[in-house]
Amino acid sequence: MGVDVPAYLSEQQRKSSNELAEEWAALEALYNKKLWHQLTLRLSEFVKNPALSHGDDLVKLYQNFIVDFENRINPLALAEIVVVVSRQIKDANEALQFLEVMI
Repeated sequence: MGVDVPAYLSEQQRKSSNELAEEWAALEALYNKKLWHQLTLRLSEFVKNPALSHGDDLVKLYQNFIVDFENRINPLALAEIVVVVSRQIKDANEALQFLEVMI
């Protein structure tokens, strides 16, 4: 069963502050236009946003959005994004398993 990317992105826009909602909308626009390179560049910056550094927001971003098109992302850029995401996984073994899937 695939992820429901449009529903996830809509939910994130709805529940985010104005500034963050604009970022989610920009990600959605790039995704819908299949502009993978531009989307990758935007995501590389987006995952570093301090507003997403709490809880498991980045893990959910990966599971509900990035996983849908990760095969279209430059492998080095994907690795950089995944390293940032993995920092939100509290359990060291789970984080290691998450990273190993990328190899």
